[in-house]
Amino acid sequence: MSDEAPRLRDATAADAATIAAIYNESIAVGDSTMDQEPMPVERQAAMIAKLDLPLGYVVLMQGEDTLGWGVLKPISDRRGYRFAAEVSLFLRRDQVRRGLYVSWRAGVVLAHQLRGDP
Repeated sequence: MSDEAPRLRDATAADAATIAAIYNESIAVGDSTMDQEPMPVERQAAMIAKLDLPLGYVVLMQGEDTLGWGVLKPISDRRGYRFAAEVSLFLRRDQVRRGLYVSWRAGVVLAHQLRGDP
C-alpha cells in the first residue's frame, strides 16, 4: 500500500469490477446492504454509466490501490426531491476501522458540491 494520502476520483466503467467486488464483500457479510445476491460486473458497469455528472460514482484511491467507492444519486425524480440525494459508501473490508469513513463521506459530498450540485 502506498504512503500517499487517500484521494477521490470519478469512477469509470473500468472500475466496475473493483466496485462490484467491494460491494459483494458487504453482501457476503450482510451488514451494509439489503442485497443478498452478488452484483454482476455488467450490472455495476451499467449503473455507473447511467448516472450523469455531477452526480455519480467516485472511488477512493491510495496510490494505484482502490480502497472503496461511493455514489451520490437522486432519491426520486419528483420535483420536490430535487435537492435530496442518497449517499452510499463502501470500503474494502481490510480498510474498515482506519478512520477513513467520516472524512471520506465529507469528501464525497464536498466533491459534488464543487461540481455545482445544490
